[in-house]
Amino acid sequence: MTQSHDGAEARRDAALSPHHHRKPGTLIFVSVLILIRLFGGATLGVWQVKHLAWKLDLIDRVHAPASPAPGPDTWSTVTRDADEYRHVRITGRFLNSRETLVRATKDLGSGYWVLTPLESARGFTVLINRGFVPPERKDSATIA
Repeated sequence: MTQSHDGAEARRDAALSPHHHRKPGTLIFVSVLILIRLFGGATLGVWQVKHLAWKLDLIDRVHAPASPAPGPDTWSTVTRDADEYRHVRITGRFLNSRETLVRATKDLGSGYWVLTPLESARGFTVLINRGFVPPERKDSATIA
């Protein structure tokens, strides 16, 4: 028995061939797309690992016990990266006569931050943000 290939069978066989009519531009385009996706995935993975480390550090800071507030001799070493969300404790007395309100706008609307100086038991004064109050709760304090 002999096998004959007519024109239709030859075209079918050629269409099934993995190397049939592939243009070099198509291969390059597909290769570049694959490389972009691989690079994008790797970059996203690295970012997620870094973000996880930052988040775990933030959780540790928020739940860490309070430490003594730094004094004026160490204020120059305080940085946002190292000290943001750090819990501190300080004792002293509020200087309520020097309290001030600072106008602010939040998601809940406008109002005031209440800032009160605290004279510490260690002999220096710091401003304490005592919270946000809406306009109807502001008292006769100076508005900055």
